[in-house]
Amino acid sequence: ASGVPSEELYDAVRFIDKNALSIYPSLDQKQALWDDAHGSWKLQMATGGGKFRIFKPVPIFAFAMVDELNFGNGVGINSDTILLSLLGPHFFNPKRRQMVITIDDMFLFAS
Repeated sequence: ASGVPSEELYDAVRFIDKNALSIYPSLDQKQALWDDAHGSWKLQMATGGGKFRIFKPVPIFAFAMVDELNFGNGVGINSDTILLSLLGPHFFNPKRRQMVITIDDMFLFAS
């Protein structure tokens, strides 16, 4: 996929989501996928609330990060002007492919 919003990209993501149990059948494979996901990202596309069949461009600066201990995300005008940022420890449950997060720190209007 090119990263360009399209119905094909949306269908590919939904296919992986719906078939994750057969694509990643063991807990070790799910944990390895989670370990590979550690890092930081700028959100480029979103589903638009689930009523669309194509990804939509994100109109604001939004980001997320995850490491061995913490999950953080936030929104802002750009990378230098963050309006809201949340950070806290997480627990990944590979059996359910679910991340439970708690918020320990909240930052408003950081730069």
